[in-house]
Amino acid sequence: MLRIMFFAFLGHMLLVMVLAEYLQKEEDPRPIDELYYAMAAVTVLEVIVTLFFRTKLDQTYTALTQNPEDKSALMERNRWHIFLFAFSESIVLMGFVLRFLATPLAYCVPFYVGGVLLLLLSAPRKLD
Repeated sequence: MLRIMFFAFLGHMLLVMVLAEYLQKEEDPRPIDELYYAMAAVTVLEVIVTLFFRTKLDQTYTALTQNPEDKSALMERNRWHIFLFAFSESIVLMGFVLRFLATPLAYCVPFYVGGVLLLLLSAPRKLD
């Protein structure tokens, strides 16, 4: 189930990136404003929180290697993965919003790349 959700999130991210380019308005030549910096700050915070909670996910994998039949550890693993997937998705959506507001592509790409890399970092792995 987690693998299906992982690929659904990845596919949605790619769809959002393509739609942002398809639906874009003319690029605004104005310099980037406070909204960009606010979204960048929120993104940095999301990355920090995601990396912190990634350690919690690693703890559940450790518990599952000791006892693979532990239902509560399996549910906790699923919960952490969904949480991390959602945070990754929100970063890509911030890039989409910026692009939709006619921000140049060069300013949106870090959000796209960051969100996808964070999702790939949070990919579900097999239990040993």
